[in-house]
Amino acid sequence: MKSFFKRFFVLYGKITSYAATVPYSATATSAAIAIAFIFYIAEAMYIRESPEFFLLLKILIVAAFFYHSVDAGMFSRLGLRGISPTSRRINSSVSVEDTVRIRDDLTNTEYLKLLKSLNHFPIHSSLLAGIEIFIITIAMYFRAESLENGMQLQAFLFTCAPVALFIVSGFNFIISDLLTGPMRTQVKWILYSHGISYEESSLSSVKLKGAFFILLFTIALFITYLLAYNVYENLIYIAGFAVVVISVCIFMSYLLFLGIFKSLAEVQNSLSNLKNGGDGIYFPATFDKEFINLSRGINGASTTVRDYRRALEKKVQERTRLLEEANQELTNKDLETQMELEFAAEVQQGIIADSSLEWGPISIESDFEPMNRVSGDYFDIFVYKDHIYLLLCDVSGHGVPAALITMLAKQVFSKSCSQGLEPDEIFREVNDKLLKQIKTQDYLTAFLLKISDTGRVSFGNAAHPRALLQRHEGNTLELLDTDGLFIGSLAEASKHYETK
Repeated sequence: MKSFFKRFFVLYGKITSYAATVPYSATATSAAIAIAFIFYIAEAMYIRESPEFFLLLKILIVAAFFYHSVDAGMFSRLGLRGISPTSRRINSSVSVEDTVRIRDDLTNTEYLKLLKSLNHFPIHSSLLAGIEIFIITIAMYFRAESLENGMQLQAFLFTCAPVALFIVSGFNFIISDLLTGPMRTQVKWILYSHGISYEESSLSSVKLKGAFFILLFTIALFITYLLAYNVYENLIYIAGFAVVVISVCIFMSYLLFLGIFKSLAEVQNSLSNLKNGGDGIYFPATFDKEFINLSRGINGASTTVRDYRRALEKKVQERTRLLEEANQELTNKDLETQMELEFAAEVQQGIIADSSLEWGPISIESDFEPMNRVSGDYFDIFVYKDHIYLLLCDVSGHGVPAALITMLAKQVFSKSCSQGLEPDEIFREVNDKLLKQIKTQDYLTAFLLKISDTGRVSFGNAAHPRALLQRHEGNTLELLDTDGLFIGSLAEASKHYETK
């Protein structure tokens, strides 16, 4: 049904103009309701024998409606876009083809004028309807003087005129407000997108519309009283008017709740849009003061949230840029560190003894595979004319610091071994030297084996895992160990080294 009426009004607007569809619906509807009330007032006041009077009234009503339609631009297709500046402005800015749309070639000033005209149009239509009713009443009053029951007809006019004025003006404004509301909202969005500010105005309120409904119901009760008092014997008139009143009240309730529910839906859409990252701007399609004030609050809050969001996005972008720069710097540092580690690994690999060695009847094979590029694990072979030393070391910690200590250990052990000392004596001398040079908490463990050309083997252990001796005869294994603490951390450790 809604789609049918929408297509019908678009078709009528296509034939005439957009503004002409408003009085066609608003004025015609309000006039029909007023005429129904006037008919029952006439029945209640026994105004039945004045066909000439009512014929003239009908002609004036049709003429007023015709003028109202011409004023709104009923003949726009013939070049007459309307009589009032308000109608002409609307019809020159809004086109109706397959749909109703605002021309997109308007300037910002023209958009502001269009919004002003759309705001003024419901008032203009209501005032024009009120003026027409006033003129009709005056004309009919003077015509009634020449009729036989002129006094009765004049009393009838003074009773009907306020009722008709109240009903036609009130319904005209409410319906015009509903019909022009979507177009006003569309213009507001265009102005908002163009960054043009304007003053939001409220011309009514939900309370005022509620008061209109109550007064309308009061008028209905008054007419019902007149009918019950004067034509109580004819229940058909009373029942018919009851049906009219109920229908009008239902229609009025529908209009009131339609405007409220549409406004609430717009508020919900606005808040959902803000929640989903949109602007959250709310432009009410109604003139009601309550929703105008609500829109100001929502738009103010939305603007604040949007400003915070933009500031946060800008800050996030700045932080992201700084993080990317820091990450790039770390990447460069990491590449530099990796190059340095490669160099350190090559240097450390250079201090490791050859993997194989022949010394007299002894064959030596070794394998070295550090967990990382550089390591605190270190072994060495010191060869002299009448003896050799085999050394295993493990420096506490990992990485470059441990690798640096292994190079220092090589230097110190090499100097001590060159003197031909026993393992416990070498441990003492190395421990004293490392205590003077290592200022950190690092230390090392060591196992030192000395083999002379006479076949004598001596060894010492400085807290290192015990060595394994496999004897060929019997294929047995022995653990080689001595007393001894780790090297390079405690001076007292020199008292505990021994040789076996």
